Amino acid sequence: MAPVPSRMQFSVGVVDDDDDLRALVRLTLELSSRYHVVGEAPDAETALAVIEAEVPDIVVLDLGLADIAGHELIPRILDIAGDTRVVVFTGTDPQDQHLSRSTGATDYVVKGDIDHLLAALNQIGDRPPTRATRRFAATPPSVPGARQFLADTCRR
Repeated sequence: MAPVPSRMQFSVGVVDDDDDLRALVRLTLELSSRYHVVGEAPDAETALAVIEAEVPDIVVLDLGLADIAGHELIPRILDIAGDTRVVVFTGTDPQDQHLSRSTGATDYVVKGDIDHLLAALNQIGDRPPTRATRRFAATPPSVPGARQFLADTCRR
């Protein structure tokens, strides 16, 4: 019997204004050997800083943030880290699903069952990304970062 290929580990950023829910998502993901939470944020400003610093593979995003609507944040996330996949995990009306996808979200999960979120993340992890983009400053010091990004992308 051929060995089963190991599943790749993904870095995740968690953005939710509810501290307890953020902790629950983090603990659930870290109990899985497939995910590593690289940053958490209670608001959009912190989220953008974390995403720029860590460039996670996946961002779990609540739409109901206090400082900006999640739909407005999705394009800003993708401007910073274009190959990051955004999974909306929210308690708002499921009719927001179309708007979330039209602004760039990869998937939409209604809060209530953490197992549904984990299943959605596993499906995303099983699909290769359709693009890989990241912006670098047009300066010589950016070259090593660009090379590392290219190497990491090719390895994935």
